[in-house]
Amino acid sequence: MVLVGDIGGTKTDLAIYASGSNPNSPVARKQFQSADYASLQAIVTEFLTDVKAPVNQATFDVAGPVIDKSVITTNLPWVMDEDSLAIDLNLKSVHLMNDLEAVARAIPILRANDVVTLNVGSVLELVCPNARRLGERLRGPSVATSSISGLALRSASLRNSKHIRTRARPRQFDK
Repeated sequence: MVLVGDIGGTKTDLAIYASGSNPNSPVARKQFQSADYASLQAIVTEFLTDVKAPVNQATFDVAGPVIDKSVITTNLPWVMDEDSLAIDLNLKSVHLMNDLEAVARAIPILRANDVVTLNVGSVLELVCPNARRLGERLRGPSVATSSISGLALRSASLRNSKHIRTRARPRQFDK
């Protein structure tokens, strides 16, 4: 079985999935207040003790850049790396990824009832001098919200913007 988690400054959502199971049907799931714990290891240890499920690998998405298999969390005083987590939690493997990457990876498995239209939009004609094809239409599919293993996932796109720049201008800084 695999342990998955969304590690944030406010809360940490953990879930366990059986291999090949439906991503919308975890074996177990629980939410923790991150600041109440000294480390991710403390949260995971408590969760696995309560659940009593055999887990051999884990994937965690974290708010912060993952560089060389490690991350310093953005809103918590935690430093995590894949190898130390695997050793501390007695797991075969641990994978860390940025939370934005996790959201992007979840979009293809959204179900129709996971998507909610927040604002009805209209087609926007965009003519961009640098575009390969002039007059292409941009459609804004709204904001999609989903809950996959208790993780709030959002995917936003351009919608009815009245101010679209076709060229980026360099920002000027005072010396």
